[in-house]
Amino acid sequence: MRLVTVAQMRQIEKEAFACGISYEQMMRTAGVGIAEEIIRAERSEKKSICGLIGSGNNGGDALIALTELAEQDWQVTAWLVSTISDENQEILTEFQKSGGIYTTYAIDSNFKQLDAWIEKSEILLDGVLGIGCQLPLRPDFTKVFSHILSIPQLPYCIAVDCPSGIDCDSGAADPFCLQADRTICIEAVKMGEILHPSSQYTGTLSLVSLNLPKNLAVYSEIMRSLLDQAMMKSLLPARKPEGHKGTFGTVSIFGGSEGYIGAPVLAGLAAYRIGCGLVKMFTPAVVRNLSAGPFPEATWTVVDFSNGKAIEKAIAQLIETSHRNGAVLIGPGIGLTGESSAFVRRLLEELGTITPYLKNAMVIDADGLSLMAENPNWFSQISENCVLTSHPGEMARLTGYSIEDIQANRLVIAEKFAVSWKKTVVLKGANTVVAAADGCSAVLPIASSALAKAGSGDILAGVIAGLLAQSDLSAFDAACLGVWLHGMAGLNAQAFLGNPYSTMASDILNSIPEAINELLM
Repeated sequence: MRLVTVAQMRQIEKEAFACGISYEQMMRTAGVGIAEEIIRAERSEKKSICGLIGSGNNGGDALIALTELAEQDWQVTAWLVSTISDENQEILTEFQKSGGIYTTYAIDSNFKQLDAWIEKSEILLDGVLGIGCQLPLRPDFTKVFSHILSIPQLPYCIAVDCPSGIDCDSGAADPFCLQADRTICIEAVKMGEILHPSSQYTGTLSLVSLNLPKNLAVYSEIMRSLLDQAMMKSLLPARKPEGHKGTFGTVSIFGGSEGYIGAPVLAGLAAYRIGCGLVKMFTPAVVRNLSAGPFPEATWTVVDFSNGKAIEKAIAQLIETSHRNGAVLIGPGIGLTGESSAFVRRLLEELGTITPYLKNAMVIDADGLSLMAENPNWFSQISENCVLTSHPGEMARLTGYSIEDIQANRLVIAEKFAVSWKKTVVLKGANTVVAAADGCSAVLPIASSALAKAGSGDILAGVIAGLLAQSDLSAFDAACLGVWLHGMAGLNAQAFLGNPYSTMASDILNSIPEAINELLM
């Protein structure tokens, strides 16, 4: 799904109009699509819906959707918050002819009729304010929305294009913004809908296409997208029935320490779960001794990160057993000692000499990122086919920005440094960002505390490394697919357990197959 600014959305509509598609035609396409989406997905038993209608295009879209639903024998009502524009008078007439009933705020200023309609409706359709919303809200909107928000039990709420009360560029939200359970975006997702705090009001995001020409000039300028299932399905590597373990690549993991024994193990298990053929663990003896039994599928090489000569042994072992399709993962649990810092620096230097064995594919995670930050020229020593999986704290150490600045400008900062470093950057957290060296970026529309557990990031790093090892995916595509599968695994684990509190990293790991199955359906 495309992710656009308000200006880009207006340019899409402008270029479509220049191609002969009227604004009325676009509105009717949107309205019909919204109705079809509601019929397909909402499974309403009573088939009853109440629409909150504004004066602009969102109100027109909502009225057309309600008219379509009325013609499908739904019970439809419309409560007009503002006076309908002259352009939408014909649409309102069609709504009445379909059997729809409406009243206005001016007539029902005590909300008696609105309350009665909301009480008997299974769905509340928010078509009041759209991408032109200016904050703070006008007093009349504040009065209406505050009343609606005071109702103890509201129906399932669907927003048309965006919840009423958000800024679709900045992500700001009015205190009286209407909370949606689901937002049906028109043609593209708007930037503000994935930014905090507006992202808390959108619920689940879905999309209705305006069926516009594919060659609009503005499309070439849109470099942001929202990760969705259709996009991810196209990226999932094919599985050759005749393949062997070498066919599906080797992931070599350098990590672990006495205090972080489980981190590299979780990454290795995740790499296997995502489909790589072989996982090689390069860890201190304490990690091997405690983990080789529970993790017999891996091969183990003991590396003393405090021994300068260990690097030669590790590299020799890496070359001896590596297949030409492989990836290296550096960092999970490696620790932040001076010895581990020197080891990582030497390892990165040496890896540059054996790239024919490893396709130049690399993931650097956790402590590996923090250790790299000690070297001001680290980014010049690593290939472009590298994914940096950072949380905000690690990103702060790499960039010199504060965590607060990073969290306030997640997408822009990730994009800026991905281009500057010529690397793929994953900025983890609610609505994880993936940014590429060429300026493209994508956002995962998932924010769940089920993923906020120790070990979750190690699993994500292992998933991305496993995808790089077994396929020809670019670093950006592998990161996007890995982030999506990891996010879905977290949601599936939460659903299985029934709450986000109890989810552990192992639950996310065990839910990866279910996330893959969703792409195979």
